[in-house]
Amino acid sequence: MRLVVSNLPEAIKQEDVIELFSRFGRVGQVRLLYNIYTGKFRQMAYVDMTDKGCAASAVRKLNQTRIHGSLITVALAVSGKL
Repeated sequence: MRLVVSNLPEAIKQEDVIELFSRFGRVGQVRLLYNIYTGKFRQMAYVDMTDKGCAASAVRKLNQTRIHGSLITVALAVSGKL
């Protein structure tokens, strides 16, 4: 199940995100998002979790929490094309 995380602190590393979400279950993949033109971190990430229940728990517990001073948002990613 894919989650989208926004408003991450600029200095966060992929390993930090893995550690944060691993408390709730197995993390399959973490992808930090960068601007394709500037290379600047967009302060967003996709987190793939292998279990729906664990992903739902991570959303409930981590949404609107502070990580290194930034209030993050965690939600289920919406799949589909616009």
